[in-house]
Amino acid sequence: MDRNQRVPLVLDLDGTLVRTDMLAESGLYRLKKSPLRFLLALASLVKGKSHLKSSLADGFEFSTNLLPFRPEVLTLMNQALAEGREVVLATASDKAIAEKLAADLGGFALVFASSKNINLSG
Repeated sequence: MDRNQRVPLVLDLDGTLVRTDMLAESGLYRLKKSPLRFLLALASLVKGKSHLKSSLADGFEFSTNLLPFRPEVLTLMNQALAEGREVVLATASDKAIAEKLAADLGGFALVFASSKNINLSG
Protein backbone atom coordinates (compact mmCIF):
# COMPACT_ATOMS: atom_id res chain seq x y z
CA MET A 1 0.00 0.00 0.00
CA ASP A 2 1.31 3.41 -1.02
CA ARG A 3 1.87 5.78 1.90
CA ASN A 4 -0.47 8.37 0.31
CA GLN A 5 -3.32 5.87 0.33
CA ARG A 6 -3.28 5.90 4.14
CA VAL A 7 -3.19 9.67 4.46
CA PRO A 8 -6.73 11.06 4.71
CA LEU A 9 -7.81 13.92 2.51
CA VAL A 10 -8.99 16.74 4.79
CA LEU A 11 -11.22 19.34 3.17
CA ASP A 12 -12.39 22.71 4.39
CA LEU A 13 -15.89 23.80 3.45
CA ASP A 14 -15.98 27.60 3.05
CA GLY A 15 -13.95 28.81 0.11
CA THR A 16 -12.45 25.39 -0.54
CA LEU A 17 -15.13 22.78 -1.21
CA VAL A 18 -17.65 25.50 -2.05
CA ARG A 19 -16.93 28.97 -3.40
CA THR A 20 -19.16 30.63 -0.83
CA ASP A 21 -19.19 31.06 2.95
CA MET A 22 -21.95 29.20 4.78
CA LEU A 23 -22.05 31.76 7.61
CA ALA A 24 -22.87 34.47 5.07
CA GLU A 25 -25.37 32.19 3.33
CA SER A 26 -27.14 31.34 6.59
CA GLY A 27 -27.13 35.02 7.59
CA LEU A 28 -28.69 36.12 4.32
CA TYR A 29 -31.24 33.31 4.57
CA ARG A 30 -32.19 34.37 8.10
CA LEU A 31 -32.35 38.07 7.18
CA LYS A 32 -34.71 37.32 4.28
CA LYS A 33 -36.83 34.77 6.15
CA SER A 34 -37.14 36.54 9.49
CA PRO A 35 -35.42 39.89 10.10
CA LEU A 36 -36.28 39.71 13.81
CA ARG A 37 -34.61 36.29 14.19
CA PHE A 38 -31.65 37.71 12.28
CA LEU A 39 -31.33 40.52 14.84
CA LEU A 40 -31.66 38.03 17.69
CA ALA A 41 -28.91 35.93 16.10
CA LEU A 42 -26.69 39.01 15.88
CA ALA A 43 -27.37 39.68 19.55
CA SER A 44 -26.10 36.17 20.35
CA LEU A 45 -22.68 37.32 19.14
CA VAL A 46 -22.08 38.74 22.64
CA LYS A 47 -21.74 35.09 23.74
CA GLY A 48 -19.19 34.41 21.01
CA LYS A 49 -19.01 33.68 17.31
CA SER A 50 -19.93 30.03 17.85
CA HIS A 51 -23.28 31.15 19.28
CA LEU A 52 -23.89 33.34 16.24
CA LYS A 53 -23.12 30.46 13.87
CA SER A 54 -25.38 28.12 15.80
CA SER A 55 -28.21 30.63 15.93
CA LEU A 56 -28.05 31.31 12.19
CA ALA A 57 -27.78 27.60 11.36
CA ASP A 58 -30.89 26.78 13.39
CA GLY A 59 -33.60 26.25 10.78
CA PHE A 60 -31.30 27.16 7.87
CA GLU A 61 -32.67 25.40 4.82
CA PHE A 62 -30.37 24.94 1.87
CA SER A 63 -30.15 22.63 -1.09
CA THR A 64 -26.73 21.03 -1.37
CA ASN A 65 -27.08 20.57 -5.12
CA LEU A 66 -27.44 24.36 -5.56
CA LEU A 67 -24.15 25.18 -3.81
CA PRO A 68 -21.27 26.45 -5.96
CA PHE A 69 -18.91 23.51 -5.53
CA ARG A 70 -15.38 23.79 -6.82
CA PRO A 71 -15.11 21.00 -9.42
CA GLU A 72 -11.37 20.56 -8.94
CA VAL A 73 -11.90 19.84 -5.23
CA LEU A 74 -14.70 17.36 -5.98
CA THR A 75 -12.30 15.65 -8.40
CA LEU A 76 -9.64 15.38 -5.66
CA MET A 77 -12.26 14.01 -3.28
CA ASN A 78 -13.44 11.39 -5.77
CA GLN A 79 -9.84 10.38 -6.54
CA ALA A 80 -9.10 9.94 -2.84
CA LEU A 81 -12.21 7.81 -2.38
CA ALA A 82 -11.32 5.70 -5.42
CA GLU A 83 -7.87 5.13 -3.88
CA GLY A 84 -9.48 3.93 -0.66
CA ARG A 85 -8.44 7.00 1.34
CA GLU A 86 -10.67 8.50 3.98
CA VAL A 87 -12.09 11.95 3.28
CA VAL A 88 -12.66 14.28 6.24
CA LEU A 89 -14.63 17.52 6.32
CA ALA A 90 -13.06 20.00 8.76
CA THR A 91 -14.81 23.35 8.87
CA ALA A 92 -15.50 26.35 11.03
CA SER A 93 -19.10 26.26 9.79
CA ASP A 94 -21.78 25.11 12.19
CA LYS A 95 -22.10 21.38 12.78
CA ALA A 96 -25.71 21.21 11.52
CA ILE A 97 -24.71 22.73 8.18
CA ALA A 98 -21.57 20.60 7.82
CA GLU A 99 -23.35 17.36 8.70
CA LYS A 100 -26.21 18.03 6.27
CA LEU A 101 -23.78 18.78 3.46
CA ALA A 102 -21.67 15.71 4.28
CA ALA A 103 -24.73 13.45 4.35
CA ASP A 104 -26.10 14.87 1.10
CA LEU A 105 -22.76 14.71 -0.71
CA GLY A 106 -21.64 11.41 0.79
CA GLY A 107 -18.15 9.98 1.07
CA PHE A 108 -17.01 11.67 4.28
CA ALA A 109 -15.60 9.41 6.99
CA LEU A 110 -15.61 12.18 9.61
CA VAL A 111 -16.95 15.69 10.06
CA PHE A 112 -15.34 18.25 12.35
CA ALA A 113 -17.31 21.49 12.73
CA SER A 114 -18.19 24.30 15.10
CA SER A 115 -20.82 23.80 17.78
CA LYS A 116 -22.74 26.25 19.92
CA ASN A 117 -19.90 26.35 22.45
CA ILE A 118 -16.84 25.74 20.26
CA ASN A 119 -15.79 27.79 17.25
CA LEU A 120 -13.61 25.38 15.28
CA SER A 121 -11.67 28.08 13.50
CA GLY A 122 -7.99 28.68 12.92
